[in-house]
Amino acid sequence: LLYPSSEIFDSHRYEGKVQDAYSLRCTPQVHGVVQDTVEFVERLLEIELNSATDNPMIFTEEDG
Repeated sequence: LLYPSSEIFDSHRYEGKVQDAYSLRCTPQVHGVVQDTVEFVERLLEIELNSATDNPMIFTEEDG
């Protein structure tokens, strides 16, 4: 805590807050992780949706 008689308090002209809120300071790190996760999931889904299967279950009306 800053005491009203401290040099730091006087030098910053303390108006209630000395630094930004923790949530604002962490935003870039959180957004980076979210972006990496979304890109990973997109790549994973693309690979899985485009993968070939050995026994496709596709029936036509001609097959009966």
